[in-house]
Amino acid sequence: MVGKLEIDLVVTGENGEKLAIECDGEPFHPPEKLSEDLARQRILQNWGWIFEGIRGSAFYPDKASAMAPVFTTLERLKIYPRETSDPDHSH
Repeated sequence: MVGKLEIDLVVTGENGEKLAIECDGEPFHPPEKLSEDLARQRILQNWGWIFEGIRGSAFYPDKASAMAPVFTTLERLKIYPRETSDPDHSH
């Protein structure tokens, strides 16, 4: 949550980059909510957030294509996964 705005997923970089990822499923985001969603996006962008959205209708049939813009934005922002020494997360 940022202020009173809920964000589905937040990714931050080591240099303060902030990526807000909204995962929208059509039952929860009908067309009537579009103006509300766009207003929230403008607020986040004014606060320095980069915004990406993933629609459920695009994700479930083709996860790779739906996630490609997110990975492109992470690469552009130079946000990379960190190494972890946590034995539960090593593979």
